[in-house]
Amino acid sequence: MYSKVFRWLLLSFIFIRPFFSSFAFRKFDLIFAIIFIILTFIYLKLIKRVGGTKYDFFFFIFILTLIASSIFSSNPVRSFKIILTYIFYISIFYFTYFEEDKDSIFFMLIVSGLFLSFYALYMYFLIPYTLNYLTEHQLRFPFAEEFLSRKRAFYPFVLPNLLGGYLTMLLPLGVGGFLREIKKEGVYKGRLVFICISIGFYFILLLLTKSLGAWVSLFSAVVIFFLARRRITKKSITLIVFFVLMIGAIFFARQRGELFTTPLFSLERRISYWQDTLKIVKEHPFSGVGLGNFYLRKSLFAHNSYLQLWAEAGVFAFLSYLGIIFLFLKKSWEKIKKGYNGYSSGIFIGGLSFIIHNLIDFSFFSPQVSFLWWMILAFAIQETGSFRKSSKDNKKGY
Repeated sequence: MYSKVFRWLLLSFIFIRPFFSSFAFRKFDLIFAIIFIILTFIYLKLIKRVGGTKYDFFFFIFILTLIASSIFSSNPVRSFKIILTYIFYISIFYFTYFEEDKDSIFFMLIVSGLFLSFYALYMYFLIPYTLNYLTEHQLRFPFAEEFLSRKRAFYPFVLPNLLGGYLTMLLPLGVGGFLREIKKEGVYKGRLVFICISIGFYFILLLLTKSLGAWVSLFSAVVIFFLARRRITKKSITLIVFFVLMIGAIFFARQRGELFTTPLFSLERRISYWQDTLKIVKEHPFSGVGLGNFYLRKSLFAHNSYLQLWAEAGVFAFLSYLGIIFLFLKKSWEKIKKGYNGYSSGIFIGGLSFIIHNLIDFSFFSPQVSFLWWMILAFAIQETGSFRKSSKDNKKGY
């Protein structure tokens, strides 16, 4: 009884998480994280009484390095508040890892993504009306007018790139789930149709973000996947060509805007951010400047999450997070090598897209996006689960 109540409460939190921005609702985000951490602890430790995992060392070291860095922070209170966000990530990882009903988690993510797509598309088509309203009522908000005039989907995220980063994980996950459903014995056609419709909306929304970073990250992940499997077929070549055409179309569409909205200008700015961040790293290589204390002259983010993590929390936090990434790549690829599985492939591609995207962006620092990465990490390293297996699936993988 209590187990079901807490499980659905936590699933509801997962459904809600991508609908509000941590940058716009900081207090609510903090309260949300604290409640989720408490509920997860009660559910796993007091109700299910689960033990530890053989991967606890990775997460313990990561949190420990963040705490050590925060002790030397110029604003320890702010830094320790941000640690709660990382504890939230670890909590959502453990909930996903230990929850036996993986189907419920998967479909909650798919349903949440579909509703978010409806909402984002609705707000996208309101952009012209919003611009007309500002003009008719002589309301001067230059930044809002400039941002809306780009005609890029972004809501409820604050930036199109963040929405794109979220979709580059959800889209492969959905495709992988669809391929898995096809192989199931006694497959329910309504579920297949639902997943297929969801994938279609994810794809349309990803196009409307016009996020080159998101598309390049997803393209790179797909190419790496094909090369690693050493199976370049006509279908894979067709898919690669399709990605190249999409990236080319978005690049030329973005070229028609103002200079500061073009991809080349965006790249130049990112390079300058990286150079400034490296200076901070050189000044504070071991402890960093403290979580939440990072800022540049023209940006609050380095647009490279790895450099920013190093600058904020020091080299040991940076290395410990690289260890978590290595764990994801190792465990997810092991499952694929045991036998081709669409779902495991979707997990690998989705997680790898996030890893690549954060080389040029900062979705790692957005709980609205990053929570999905930690769930994908749990899917990847989970040894067993209650996904209904098909006769074609390898018994040890999913």
